[in-house]
Amino acid sequence: MKKSTAVQKATKPVVLDPTKPVDCARAYLSSMRGYGPHFWRGKFYKWTNEDRIGAYWGEVSVEDIRRDVFDFIEHSGITPTLKQLQEIVAALKLVAPTTLDGGICAKRLNESISEAVARETNRSDW
Repeated sequence: MKKSTAVQKATKPVVLDPTKPVDCARAYLSSMRGYGPHFWRGKFYKWTNEDRIGAYWGEVSVEDIRRDVFDFIEHSGITPTLKQLQEIVAALKLVAPTTLDGGICAKRLNESISEAVARETNRSDW
């Protein structure tokens, strides 16, 4: 089974606390060194460079993101619970860049991060 990109690029285990989903999401993005997922129009995208097609922003399923985040957290020596994993992915939706052109990220107004994480965690499409 292929290891996630985040685990491949990590040089040493990072000490993480899965009870702090925003910190974990930011650490995951930092580990990707600029090639982490973007969250745009309700979907995750990653920069992909395929030999036959070329480079482009390709859509990535939430399941693939969840698997990458799980691998990243587990690489730090912690196995997150499903609830913690859901909260981290929900936080990732909030802290990931929200443009696909490398421009300034859009700001989410009138909602604190903790309120948005709670809203995203309680969604029924998990």
